[in-house]
Amino acid sequence: MKKGVAMALAAVLFSALMMSCRESVAPSRPLPPYVSSLLADTLSEGFRPLSDFNPKDHNRDIAVVGSLERVSFIAEALMEADLFNNIDGKKGGDGLTDFAGEVISPMFDMAFAPYSEVVKDSGALKMSDVAVRNLIMALDTLVYPNNYDWEHRLAKRRAKVVILASPEMSAYAMNDIDTLLSVAGKDVPVISVVDAMLDEAFEKNPMARNFCVFTPDSTVLPLYEACLKRQAAARSLEGVTVTAACCPSDTSANFLLSFLDIRRAAGTSISPADVLLLDDFSLDPRDVSATLEAILNPYSEETLANNKLISGRFSIVSASDAVSRKCYSILRGHNLFTHNIAWPKSECYVTSKVGDASLKYSLLPFSFHYLKPEESVFIMANSPKTMEAYVQN
Repeated sequence: MKKGVAMALAAVLFSALMMSCRESVAPSRPLPPYVSSLLADTLSEGFRPLSDFNPKDHNRDIAVVGSLERVSFIAEALMEADLFNNIDGKKGGDGLTDFAGEVISPMFDMAFAPYSEVVKDSGALKMSDVAVRNLIMALDTLVYPNNYDWEHRLAKRRAKVVILASPEMSAYAMNDIDTLLSVAGKDVPVISVVDAMLDEAFEKNPMARNFCVFTPDSTVLPLYEACLKRQAAARSLEGVTVTAACCPSDTSANFLLSFLDIRRAAGTSISPADVLLLDDFSLDPRDVSATLEAILNPYSEETLANNKLISGRFSIVSASDAVSRKCYSILRGHNLFTHNIAWPKSECYVTSKVGDASLKYSLLPFSFHYLKPEESVFIMANSPKTMEAYVQN
Protein backbone atom coordinates (compact mmCIF):
# COMPACT_ATOMS: atom_id res chain seq x y z
CA MET A 1 0.00 0.00 0.00
CA LYS A 2 2.73 2.49 0.98
CA LYS A 3 4.81 1.46 -1.99
CA GLY A 4 1.87 2.15 -4.27
CA VAL A 5 1.39 5.63 -2.81
CA ALA A 6 5.06 6.45 -3.21
CA MET A 7 5.07 5.32 -6.82
CA ALA A 8 1.93 7.30 -7.51
CA LEU A 9 3.33 10.50 -6.02
CA ALA A 10 6.56 10.10 -7.96
CA ALA A 11 4.66 9.62 -11.20
CA VAL A 12 2.44 12.64 -10.58
CA LEU A 13 5.46 14.84 -9.78
CA PHE A 14 7.28 13.61 -12.87
CA SER A 15 4.21 14.26 -14.98
CA ALA A 16 4.01 17.79 -13.64
CA LEU A 17 7.65 18.49 -14.53
CA MET A 18 7.65 16.93 -17.99
CA MET A 19 5.30 17.90 -20.78
CA SER A 20 3.56 14.84 -22.15
CA CYS A 21 3.06 14.70 -25.92
CA ARG A 22 -0.51 13.70 -25.12
CA GLU A 23 -1.15 16.44 -22.58
CA SER A 24 -4.75 16.89 -21.46
CA VAL A 25 -6.80 20.03 -22.09
CA ALA A 26 -6.21 21.28 -18.54
CA PRO A 27 -2.89 19.83 -17.32
CA SER A 28 -2.90 21.91 -14.12
CA ARG A 29 -6.19 20.53 -12.83
CA PRO A 30 -6.28 17.96 -10.00
CA LEU A 31 -6.43 14.27 -10.78
CA PRO A 32 -9.94 12.83 -11.19
CA PRO A 33 -11.28 10.92 -8.16
CA TYR A 34 -11.21 7.47 -9.77
CA VAL A 35 -7.71 7.97 -11.11
CA SER A 36 -6.57 9.19 -7.68
CA SER A 37 -8.05 6.10 -6.03
CA LEU A 38 -6.18 3.82 -8.42
CA LEU A 39 -2.89 5.65 -7.88
CA ALA A 40 -3.37 5.58 -4.10
CA ASP A 41 -3.42 1.80 -4.03
CA THR A 42 -1.64 -0.01 -6.85
CA LEU A 43 -2.42 -3.34 -5.19
CA SER A 44 -6.17 -2.82 -5.43
CA GLU A 45 -8.52 -4.93 -7.54
CA GLY A 46 -9.20 -1.95 -9.76
CA PHE A 47 -5.51 -1.51 -10.57
CA ARG A 48 -4.94 -5.21 -11.23
CA PRO A 49 -5.92 -5.17 -14.94
CA LEU A 50 -3.03 -2.76 -15.48
CA SER A 51 -0.62 -4.73 -13.33
CA ASP A 52 -1.55 -7.97 -15.08
CA PHE A 53 -1.24 -6.60 -18.61
CA ASN A 54 1.07 -8.75 -20.73
CA PRO A 55 2.37 -6.72 -23.68
CA LYS A 56 3.50 -9.88 -25.50
CA ASP A 57 0.18 -11.75 -25.32
CA HIS A 58 -1.22 -11.68 -28.86
CA ASN A 59 -4.24 -13.81 -27.94
CA ARG A 60 -6.29 -10.80 -26.90
CA ASP A 61 -8.84 -8.46 -28.44
CA ILE A 62 -8.81 -5.06 -30.09
CA ALA A 63 -11.20 -3.09 -27.89
CA VAL A 64 -13.05 -0.03 -29.18
CA VAL A 65 -14.62 2.06 -26.41
CA GLY A 66 -16.82 5.13 -26.46
CA SER A 67 -20.19 6.34 -27.69
CA LEU A 68 -22.44 4.01 -29.63
CA GLU A 69 -22.19 6.00 -32.87
CA ARG A 70 -18.41 6.34 -32.99
CA VAL A 71 -17.71 2.83 -31.73
CA SER A 72 -20.02 1.46 -34.42
CA PHE A 73 -18.16 3.27 -37.19
CA ILE A 74 -14.65 2.50 -35.92
CA ALA A 75 -15.38 -1.19 -35.29
CA GLU A 76 -16.87 -1.57 -38.76
CA ALA A 77 -13.87 0.17 -40.30
CA LEU A 78 -11.55 -2.32 -38.59
CA MET A 79 -13.67 -5.25 -39.77
CA GLU A 80 -13.40 -4.05 -43.39
CA ALA A 81 -9.95 -2.46 -43.48
CA ASP A 82 -7.68 -3.52 -46.35
CA LEU A 83 -5.01 -0.83 -46.41
CA PHE A 84 -1.90 -3.02 -46.23
CA ASN A 85 -0.35 -6.10 -47.74
CA ASN A 86 -0.53 -8.66 -44.95
CA ILE A 87 2.63 -10.42 -46.10
CA ASP A 88 5.16 -7.60 -46.14
CA GLY A 89 3.18 -4.85 -44.39
CA LYS A 90 3.51 -2.42 -47.30
CA LYS A 91 0.74 0.04 -48.02
CA GLY A 92 -1.89 -1.18 -50.46
CA GLY A 93 -4.63 -3.74 -50.04
CA ASP A 94 -4.15 -7.39 -50.91
CA GLY A 95 -7.75 -8.62 -50.82
CA LEU A 96 -7.40 -9.93 -47.27
CA THR A 97 -8.66 -7.79 -44.43
CA ASP A 98 -5.86 -6.22 -42.41
CA PHE A 99 -7.20 -7.62 -39.14
CA ALA A 100 -7.88 -11.13 -40.34
CA GLY A 101 -7.91 -13.54 -37.42
CA GLU A 102 -8.37 -10.76 -34.88
CA VAL A 103 -11.27 -10.24 -32.48
CA ILE A 104 -12.74 -6.73 -32.52
CA SER A 105 -14.51 -5.88 -29.27
CA PRO A 106 -16.84 -2.87 -29.45
CA MET A 107 -17.74 -1.56 -25.99
CA PHE A 108 -20.76 0.71 -26.32
CA ASP A 109 -20.85 3.10 -23.38
CA MET A 110 -24.61 3.32 -22.91
CA ALA A 111 -24.15 4.37 -19.28
CA PHE A 112 -22.70 7.83 -19.91
CA ALA A 113 -22.66 8.80 -23.59
CA PRO A 114 -23.30 11.32 -25.06
CA TYR A 115 -20.10 12.64 -23.57
CA SER A 116 -20.81 16.25 -24.48
CA GLU A 117 -23.48 16.13 -21.77
CA VAL A 118 -21.02 14.63 -19.28
CA VAL A 119 -18.60 17.50 -19.87
CA LYS A 120 -21.38 20.08 -19.80
CA ASP A 121 -22.92 18.79 -16.56
CA SER A 122 -19.88 17.56 -14.61
CA GLY A 123 -16.77 18.80 -16.37
CA ALA A 124 -13.44 17.37 -17.45
CA LEU A 125 -12.73 15.41 -14.26
CA LYS A 126 -15.74 13.16 -14.64
CA MET A 127 -15.10 12.73 -18.35
CA SER A 128 -11.60 11.53 -17.58
CA ASP A 129 -12.95 9.15 -14.93
CA VAL A 130 -15.38 7.68 -17.46
CA ALA A 131 -12.63 7.19 -20.04
CA VAL A 132 -10.26 5.55 -17.55
CA ARG A 133 -12.99 3.21 -16.32
CA ASN A 134 -13.64 2.15 -19.91
CA LEU A 135 -9.93 1.49 -20.34
CA ILE A 136 -9.82 -0.65 -17.19
CA MET A 137 -12.90 -2.60 -18.32
CA ALA A 138 -11.25 -3.31 -21.66
CA LEU A 139 -8.14 -4.68 -19.96
CA ASP A 140 -10.13 -6.65 -17.37
CA THR A 141 -11.91 -10.01 -17.71
CA LEU A 142 -14.97 -9.06 -15.65
CA VAL A 143 -18.42 -9.11 -17.25
CA TYR A 144 -21.78 -9.35 -15.51
CA PRO A 145 -24.51 -11.51 -17.08
CA ASN A 146 -27.11 -8.70 -17.28
CA ASN A 147 -28.09 -5.44 -15.63
CA TYR A 148 -30.17 -7.18 -12.97
CA ASP A 149 -27.70 -9.76 -11.69
CA TRP A 150 -24.70 -8.17 -9.96
CA GLU A 151 -23.85 -11.23 -7.87
CA HIS A 152 -22.69 -13.58 -10.61
CA ARG A 153 -19.73 -12.93 -12.86
CA LEU A 154 -18.77 -13.97 -16.35
CA ALA A 155 -15.39 -13.76 -18.05
CA LYS A 156 -14.25 -12.12 -21.27
CA ARG A 157 -10.97 -11.85 -23.13
CA ARG A 158 -8.62 -9.01 -22.25
CA ALA A 159 -7.66 -6.29 -24.73
CA LYS A 160 -4.21 -6.01 -26.29
CA VAL A 161 -5.02 -2.65 -27.90
CA VAL A 162 -7.59 -0.11 -26.66
CA ILE A 163 -9.05 2.43 -29.07
CA LEU A 164 -10.69 5.52 -27.58
CA ALA A 165 -13.30 6.30 -30.21
CA SER A 166 -14.68 9.57 -28.84
CA PRO A 167 -12.90 12.97 -29.09
CA GLU A 168 -13.83 13.82 -25.51
CA MET A 169 -11.61 10.96 -24.38
CA SER A 170 -8.74 12.32 -26.46
CA ALA A 171 -9.06 15.81 -25.06
CA TYR A 172 -9.72 15.14 -21.39
CA ALA A 173 -8.25 11.76 -20.43
CA MET A 174 -4.99 11.03 -22.22
CA ASN A 175 -2.70 12.68 -19.68
CA ASP A 176 -4.34 10.77 -16.83
CA ILE A 177 -4.07 7.54 -18.80
CA ASP A 178 -0.38 8.21 -19.42
CA THR A 179 0.13 8.72 -15.68
CA LEU A 180 -1.60 5.43 -14.88
CA LEU A 181 0.45 3.51 -17.43
CA SER A 182 3.63 5.10 -16.10
CA VAL A 183 2.82 4.03 -12.54
CA ALA A 184 1.92 0.52 -13.71
CA GLY A 185 5.10 0.31 -15.76
CA LYS A 186 3.08 -1.14 -18.62
CA ASP A 187 3.24 -0.21 -22.28
CA VAL A 188 -0.46 -0.59 -23.03
CA PRO A 189 -1.20 0.47 -26.63
CA VAL A 190 -3.92 3.11 -26.31
CA ILE A 191 -5.07 4.79 -29.53
CA SER A 192 -6.89 8.08 -29.41
CA VAL A 193 -8.83 8.75 -32.61
CA VAL A 194 -7.96 12.46 -32.71
CA ASP A 195 -4.29 11.85 -31.94
CA ALA A 196 -4.12 9.13 -34.60
CA MET A 197 -5.45 11.60 -37.17
CA LEU A 198 -3.02 14.34 -36.12
CA ASP A 199 -0.07 11.92 -36.06
CA GLU A 200 -0.86 10.90 -39.64
CA ALA A 201 -1.32 14.52 -40.71
CA PHE A 202 2.09 15.56 -39.34
CA GLU A 203 3.68 12.43 -40.78
CA LYS A 204 2.46 13.45 -44.24
CA ASN A 205 3.38 17.10 -43.76
CA PRO A 206 5.60 17.91 -40.74
CA MET A 207 5.24 21.62 -41.45
CA ALA A 208 1.43 21.65 -41.64
CA ARG A 209 -0.01 24.75 -40.02
CA ASN A 210 -3.55 25.33 -41.27
CA PHE A 211 -5.96 22.55 -40.36
CA CYS A 212 -9.64 22.23 -41.25
CA VAL A 213 -12.04 19.83 -39.52
CA PHE A 214 -15.19 18.59 -41.16
CA THR A 215 -17.62 17.14 -38.66
CA PRO A 216 -21.41 17.06 -38.40
CA ASP A 217 -20.99 17.49 -34.63
CA SER A 218 -20.06 21.09 -33.83
CA THR A 219 -19.29 20.24 -30.18
CA VAL A 220 -16.09 18.39 -31.12
CA LEU A 221 -14.33 21.31 -32.84
CA PRO A 222 -12.91 22.73 -29.54
CA LEU A 223 -11.68 19.23 -28.72
CA TYR A 224 -9.76 19.02 -31.99
CA GLU A 225 -8.39 22.49 -31.36
CA ALA A 226 -7.14 21.51 -27.90
CA CYS A 227 -5.55 18.28 -29.13
CA LEU A 228 -3.92 20.10 -32.05
CA LYS A 229 -2.56 22.74 -29.68
CA ARG A 230 -0.80 20.18 -27.49
CA GLN A 231 0.53 18.27 -30.52
CA ALA A 232 1.90 21.49 -31.99
CA ALA A 233 3.53 22.36 -28.66
CA ALA A 234 5.15 18.91 -28.50
CA ARG A 235 6.58 19.53 -31.98
CA SER A 236 7.59 23.13 -31.19
CA LEU A 237 5.37 24.44 -33.97
CA GLU A 238 3.91 27.95 -33.88
CA GLY A 239 1.06 29.53 -35.80
CA VAL A 240 -1.02 26.36 -36.01
CA THR A 241 -4.72 26.99 -36.63
CA VAL A 242 -7.84 24.88 -36.92
CA THR A 243 -11.15 25.89 -38.42
CA ALA A 244 -14.46 24.22 -39.12
CA ALA A 245 -15.49 23.17 -42.61
CA CYS A 246 -19.24 22.65 -42.63
CA CYS A 247 -20.19 21.66 -46.13
CA PRO A 248 -23.73 20.53 -46.95
CA SER A 249 -23.38 17.63 -49.37
CA ASP A 250 -24.80 14.23 -50.13
CA THR A 251 -21.77 12.49 -51.58
CA SER A 252 -18.07 12.24 -50.87
CA ALA A 253 -17.19 13.92 -54.16
CA ASN A 254 -19.62 16.82 -53.72
CA PHE A 255 -18.32 17.36 -50.20
CA LEU A 256 -14.80 18.24 -51.34
CA LEU A 257 -16.07 20.57 -54.05
CA SER A 258 -18.30 22.28 -51.50
CA PHE A 259 -15.33 22.59 -49.15
CA LEU A 260 -13.35 24.41 -51.86
CA ASP A 261 -16.30 26.63 -52.74
CA ILE A 262 -16.64 27.73 -49.11
CA ARG A 263 -12.93 28.55 -48.88
CA ARG A 264 -13.12 30.39 -52.18
CA ALA A 265 -16.04 32.48 -50.89
CA ALA A 266 -13.95 33.50 -47.86
CA GLY A 267 -11.65 35.39 -50.20
CA THR A 268 -8.18 36.50 -49.19
CA SER A 269 -8.90 36.33 -45.45
CA ILE A 270 -7.77 32.70 -45.22
CA SER A 271 -4.47 30.94 -45.77
CA PRO A 272 -4.23 27.82 -47.95
CA ALA A 273 -5.34 24.73 -46.01
CA ASP A 274 -2.66 22.12 -45.33
CA VAL A 275 -4.83 19.35 -43.88
CA LEU A 276 -8.49 18.41 -43.88
CA LEU A 277 -9.41 16.19 -40.92
CA LEU A 278 -12.42 14.13 -41.96
CA ASP A 279 -14.52 13.47 -38.87
CA ASP A 280 -17.59 12.36 -40.80
CA PHE A 281 -17.90 8.59 -41.13
CA SER A 282 -20.64 8.88 -43.75
CA LEU A 283 -18.04 10.08 -46.27
CA ASP A 284 -15.92 7.48 -48.05
CA PRO A 285 -12.28 8.65 -47.78
CA ARG A 286 -11.39 6.82 -51.01
CA ASP A 287 -14.02 8.72 -52.98
CA VAL A 288 -12.86 11.99 -51.43
CA SER A 289 -9.23 11.21 -52.30
CA ALA A 290 -10.14 10.32 -55.88
CA THR A 291 -11.88 13.65 -56.27
CA LEU A 292 -8.86 15.40 -54.77
CA GLU A 293 -6.56 13.79 -57.34
CA ALA A 294 -8.79 15.04 -60.12
CA ILE A 295 -8.87 18.53 -58.67
CA LEU A 296 -5.08 18.62 -58.31
CA ASN A 297 -4.53 17.45 -61.90
CA PRO A 298 -1.76 19.75 -63.16
CA TYR A 299 -3.51 20.01 -66.52
CA SER A 300 -6.81 21.12 -64.97
CA GLU A 301 -7.94 24.71 -65.53
CA GLU A 302 -8.97 24.94 -61.88
CA THR A 303 -5.62 23.90 -60.44
CA LEU A 304 -4.15 27.40 -60.31
CA ALA A 305 -7.23 28.82 -58.57
CA ASN A 306 -7.34 25.92 -56.11
CA ASN A 307 -3.70 26.49 -55.17
CA LYS A 308 -4.85 29.60 -53.33
CA LEU A 309 -7.31 27.53 -51.30
CA ILE A 310 -5.19 24.49 -50.47
CA SER A 311 -1.43 24.15 -50.17
CA GLY A 312 0.78 22.13 -52.45
CA ARG A 313 1.08 19.38 -49.81
CA PHE A 314 -2.62 19.37 -48.94
CA SER A 315 -3.80 16.05 -47.53
CA ILE A 316 -7.01 14.52 -46.27
CA VAL A 317 -6.94 12.39 -43.13
CA SER A 318 -10.01 10.37 -42.24
CA ALA A 319 -10.76 9.11 -38.74
CA SER A 320 -11.49 5.54 -39.82
CA ASP A 321 -8.35 5.13 -41.95
CA ALA A 322 -6.06 6.84 -39.43
CA VAL A 323 -7.18 4.54 -36.62
CA SER A 324 -6.92 1.45 -38.82
CA ARG A 325 -3.38 2.37 -39.91
CA LYS A 326 -2.31 3.17 -36.35
CA CYS A 327 -3.71 -0.10 -35.01
CA TYR A 328 -2.13 -2.13 -37.82
CA SER A 329 1.25 -0.45 -37.21
CA ILE A 330 1.10 -1.27 -33.50
CA LEU A 331 0.15 -4.91 -34.02
CA ARG A 332 2.84 -5.42 -36.63
CA GLY A 333 5.50 -3.47 -34.74
CA HIS A 334 4.86 -5.37 -31.50
CA ASN A 335 4.27 -8.73 -33.20
CA LEU A 336 0.75 -8.92 -31.74
CA PHE A 337 -1.13 -10.36 -34.70
CA THR A 338 -2.74 -13.74 -34.10
CA HIS A 339 -1.63 -14.86 -37.57
CA ASN A 340 -4.86 -16.79 -37.97
CA ILE A 341 -6.17 -16.94 -41.54
CA ALA A 342 -9.80 -16.17 -40.83
CA TRP A 343 -12.25 -13.31 -41.12
CA PRO A 344 -12.22 -10.94 -38.14
CA LYS A 345 -14.63 -11.81 -35.36
CA SER A 346 -16.38 -9.52 -32.91
CA GLU A 347 -17.33 -9.68 -29.25
CA CYS A 348 -19.67 -6.86 -28.32
CA TYR A 349 -20.43 -5.32 -24.93
CA VAL A 350 -22.41 -2.49 -23.37
CA THR A 351 -21.90 -0.56 -20.16
CA SER A 352 -24.72 -0.25 -17.66
CA LYS A 353 -25.10 1.76 -14.48
CA VAL A 354 -25.45 -0.04 -11.17
CA GLY A 355 -28.50 1.49 -9.55
CA ASP A 356 -28.34 5.27 -9.19
CA ALA A 357 -24.61 5.47 -8.50
CA SER A 358 -23.08 8.32 -10.46
CA LEU A 359 -19.92 6.49 -11.52
CA LYS A 360 -20.50 2.88 -10.57
CA TYR A 361 -21.20 0.88 -13.69
CA SER A 362 -20.01 -2.26 -15.33
CA LEU A 363 -19.78 -4.25 -18.54
CA LEU A 364 -22.45 -6.60 -19.92
CA PRO A 365 -22.61 -8.84 -23.00
CA PHE A 366 -24.22 -6.93 -25.84
CA SER A 367 -27.95 -7.26 -26.41
CA PHE A 368 -30.34 -5.14 -28.45
CA HIS A 369 -32.50 -5.24 -25.33
CA TYR A 370 -30.35 -2.43 -23.90
CA LEU A 371 -30.85 -0.16 -26.91
CA LYS A 372 -33.59 2.16 -28.03
CA PRO A 373 -35.22 1.20 -31.35
CA GLU A 374 -33.44 4.00 -33.22
CA GLU A 375 -30.10 2.89 -31.76
CA SER A 376 -30.67 -0.67 -32.92
CA VAL A 377 -31.47 0.58 -36.41
CA PHE A 378 -28.33 2.72 -36.40
CA ILE A 379 -26.05 -0.17 -35.45
CA MET A 380 -27.53 -2.54 -38.00
CA ALA A 381 -27.23 0.10 -40.72
CA ASN A 382 -23.67 1.17 -39.93
CA SER A 383 -22.07 -1.95 -38.42
CA PRO A 384 -23.52 -4.88 -40.39
CA LYS A 385 -20.27 -6.89 -40.54
CA THR A 386 -19.58 -6.32 -36.86
CA MET A 387 -23.05 -7.49 -35.87
CA GLU A 388 -22.96 -10.44 -38.27
CA ALA A 389 -19.63 -11.60 -36.87
CA TYR A 390 -20.99 -11.26 -33.33
CA VAL A 391 -24.19 -13.15 -34.01
CA GLN A 392 -22.26 -15.99 -35.64
CA ASN A 393 -20.15 -16.60 -32.54
